Amino acid sequence: MIDELIDEIFCLADHVEPDANAVREWFFETPLFPYGNTARELVQANRGDAVIAFLKRILRDAERDAASSAGRVLVQHAAMTSAIGAR
Repeated sequence: MIDELIDEIFCLADHVEPDANAVREWFFETPLFPYGNTARELVQANRGDAVIAFLKRILRDAERDAASSAGRVLVQHAAMTSAIGAR
């Protein structure tokens, strides 16, 4: 059960950070805000759900920000196209 949980955490973390060494370092050494514990410590304390929620929140926020940026680019592109067509 814990192995599956750790696999899920590493899979999600790989989507946040593609560098496997950085993911390992994060898992073992970086305290997660607001918990104050590393992902490993949280898993050991049966709080792996908090780690998964933390990673999903990061991915959701990144996806939202990317969609927002893409929308701004489309609006800017449409404005530029209109300006060029008006010449």
